[in-house]
Amino acid sequence: MSEAGGTAAGGPLDVLVVGWYPGEDDPAAGRFVADQAAALLATGRVRPSVVSFEPFALHGDLALREEAASAWVEVVRAAAGDDLAFAARGATGPADVPVARLGTPTGGTRGAGRTNAAIHRASTLRAFLDGLPDRRPALIHAHVGYPEGAAAAAVAAERGIPLVLTEHATYLDRLFADPAIRAAYHAGARTAARIVAVGTDLARRIAREFPDLEDRLVVIPNTVDIGAFRAVAPAERDPDELLWVGYRREVKGMAALLRAFRIVRDARPATRLRLIGRSTTDEEESGWHRLADELGLADSVAFEPPADRSGVARAMERAALFVHPSRAETMGVVAVEALAAGLPVVAVDSGGVTEVLGPRPEAVGALVADQAPEPLAAAILATLARRDGFDPARLREQVVGRYGAAAVAGRIADLYEEVLGATPRPAGAAWAPAPSPETDRPIVLVGFDRVTLDEKLAAFPARSLGDIVIVTAGEPVRGHPDAARLDPVPTADLAAFLALQGRARGRGPVGLLRAPARWLARRLRRRALAGRVLPALAAAVASAVARAGAGAPVPIAVCLGGIDLVALEPLRADGRIVVAPGGLRWLADRRAAQEAGPSSR
Repeated sequence: MSEAGGTAAGGPLDVLVVGWYPGEDDPAAGRFVADQAAALLATGRVRPSVVSFEPFALHGDLALREEAASAWVEVVRAAAGDDLAFAARGATGPADVPVARLGTPTGGTRGAGRTNAAIHRASTLRAFLDGLPDRRPALIHAHVGYPEGAAAAAVAAERGIPLVLTEHATYLDRLFADPAIRAAYHAGARTAARIVAVGTDLARRIAREFPDLEDRLVVIPNTVDIGAFRAVAPAERDPDELLWVGYRREVKGMAALLRAFRIVRDARPATRLRLIGRSTTDEEESGWHRLADELGLADSVAFEPPADRSGVARAMERAALFVHPSRAETMGVVAVEALAAGLPVVAVDSGGVTEVLGPRPEAVGALVADQAPEPLAAAILATLARRDGFDPARLREQVVGRYGAAAVAGRIADLYEEVLGATPRPAGAAWAPAPSPETDRPIVLVGFDRVTLDEKLAAFPARSLGDIVIVTAGEPVRGHPDAARLDPVPTADLAAFLALQGRARGRGPVGLLRAPARWLARRLRRRALAGRVLPALAAAVASAVARAGAGAPVPIAVCLGGIDLVALEPLRADGRIVVAPGGLRWLADRRAAQEAGPSSR
């Protein structure tokens, strides 16, 4: 009998990858995880499948939050058992790598305070595996130590599944400054058989913080799809275009880059700067546009949205120089991609990117000590002046052997086999994720938190969601004039209900003795609001379900928040609806897999 999840001798290892993963709304997020999964699959030694969490907010007071969190565990367990969790592929990830987008609550509940992000993820992952009692991966590979790593570690330890942890995060100082999160990180990392750091500086940082982890640390960089990039000669490029790709954030050096570019423009008026990516908030994005205007750069800086891999590759084939002004990077995948495209790189010393450029950064571009605009601008101008002297093939050679998919995936597969060789495992059934074959079930999208609904709908192209029936509150939904909406009175009651904070019950006699009038008034107000709001929400959903499911299979409901889940409970309990285990990313993955047809896996 083969051991659980396959063995190196008996076939590919079934590895469950837990971490960030690119989605239809953000194709850049977790791209390194998707690249590694594709590379591992290509080795023939590993069969990866992915769990990626899709957080949603818990609403209202403690009682409402706990009701939603408890119901969610049952939803995920049931969906896993019904093979609704996995899509055969992600909407923007590699083909033939199954992806389970699992919603996970965010917000405090009893026993889930400062570390609720990890605790809720662990509950979700535990419920998911509980729904698959006859299946078991050979190994779990979690990406980032907190919260994904801490959650995966708790569940892996309970089930005796070996764990490998890869750390990518640039924000470890912030995590370690919080004692509760630091302790959760450490406990999870101590569970891992091996901890992979994607850069040498990152490994040193972890070892300084936790000396007891040093003996299980190993440095293996992220996988980069070198083959997606074509090395282009300087003569084929735009000599006046600078390129940057990533999140437009202060820590990434946006302010320094714009100010440095002002200096570059003074010396070379024809030079232009192309910024591909996005900010994390609209306010932040507006701030960068204002700064560009203040610097007189509005006509020479292009703020472009995120691009997929092919779009980034085309941009790198055209530009004269790639600029990487970030002050903190654990590796710097985009710098590797630029060199793979034969594009020189000017970077700030940031640890990870410094390692990418190697001991002679002048051979591949330039390295400056900090984000001061003047030296950064001087390095850009000097590198542009000698751009014709860079050999694209030599730049590409700098990264192929160190970061190419085959080389890195081989090292990761070797690591898995080393871990499994040293870890006794019980025999059991193979993992074998089973994506749902169903294609014709109607979808009801429930989003009573109107701000969240509008943000989500704006982030996803309509084609990625397909035909859906929406039920919500408030004004008409743009692009969905037939959306079912609550009447004004229940909508006002809903706002008041969600505004309740703290504990609606649980203090009992103690609360009554300390502040009897306030305690009683609050309790009665909650009871009255719940008595009006929850039946109204359930009735609105029931109406939408009846419209969506007339003459069709039982509809699937996609929830965007905790209040949506509570509203759906009566319908879920009597079998009128099935609740999806994830949100709009789950739906977009499902649609993409259906359009792609049967997997070859």
